[in-house]
Amino acid sequence: MESATTAVCDFINKVPFYVKASVGAVVAGITIIVVHRKLKTKKRDIPRDAIILHQPWYGPYQMVPFALKVETYLRIMKIPYKLDVSDEKGPKGKYPWIEYNDQVIPDSSFIIKFVNKTFNVDLDKGLNPEQLAVAHGFRKMLEENTYWAIIMNRWYFESTAFKKVGLPWILSPLIPYFKRSLLNTTYNHGIGRHSHDEINEIMKEDLNAVSKFLGKKRFLLGDKPCQADCAVFGQLVQCYWHSFGNISEKTLKGGNVYALTVALDRWVYNGSRKVLAFMGFPGFVEYFARRMVKKATWAHGIGRHTQEEVYGIMREDIGNLSNFLEFPNLCLYCERMKETFWPDWDDCITHGGTREATS
Repeated sequence: MESATTAVCDFINKVPFYVKASVGAVVAGITIIVVHRKLKTKKRDIPRDAIILHQPWYGPYQMVPFALKVETYLRIMKIPYKLDVSDEKGPKGKYPWIEYNDQVIPDSSFIIKFVNKTFNVDLDKGLNPEQLAVAHGFRKMLEENTYWAIIMNRWYFESTAFKKVGLPWILSPLIPYFKRSLLNTTYNHGIGRHSHDEINEIMKEDLNAVSKFLGKKRFLLGDKPCQADCAVFGQLVQCYWHSFGNISEKTLKGGNVYALTVALDRWVYNGSRKVLAFMGFPGFVEYFARRMVKKATWAHGIGRHTQEEVYGIMREDIGNLSNFLEFPNLCLYCERMKETFWPDWDDCITHGGTREATS
């Protein structure tokens, strides 16, 4: 027994220090996670006739697109709900999941079906079979294909996201193990068998398909949103706001020029009064602002044209800019969904951890 103990001690002494440190950090990390989850599992007082939506982050800062999909749907349909932001996963080991009057429903698509049946609502009411088929196809493409490309770019090919989400330094040795697990998952899916460039090409082709079909429409199928819009928004948000400058964001935005398209949409199509009001200026300032702009544009030359001519010039310029803007209509789509169904967006985020979310 003593010789066995001596042999084990000798073996441990020969193990490199960095291996010991990594193993120690992993054990400490797992212990912290287990204790944290045990503390989280205390019984909750769940109100009757209220949807409890379980997800790991608050609304707009949601890096689980399926959770953002469900929350956006509840907002569009004006269904009351309460958030439970925690790392507690549902019975299928995934996010999101809901509780409603002692019923537990996991998976975003089944949640929406449950909401439709329970509250007698349906955002797709009135759509014909062809429209439903197209919407289903785009949703499946984004959720079963594009999603994995975005995930690989965020968590596997780059490590910026780990810092952005506030991963404690003591857990950093776990990152290689997480990446290996993700690679195994995506390899079994199929997309993980491709190179980085091939995965990005797959993602770009998916985004291009959505962009071409969306065109100049406000929402996927026209002037009114459908259920698939919630899924499309959930996935595009991951590129637009939650990719931390990686290739997913650059592919969607095509660089910093996309900001010009957003600015034109706000100033020209939405009107200066809304913009000035948003900036906190009183209404009478609009007169002086318009006069100043008119004087400046007259001196430039473009102000000498009619409104229709100016719009024509602008449309032509935006068309030329499309060589630099990969998917400007998808960028505007994200902004439109945000402004329409998330008016409290800024109250729901922490602004880089500088303040508490209040909504």
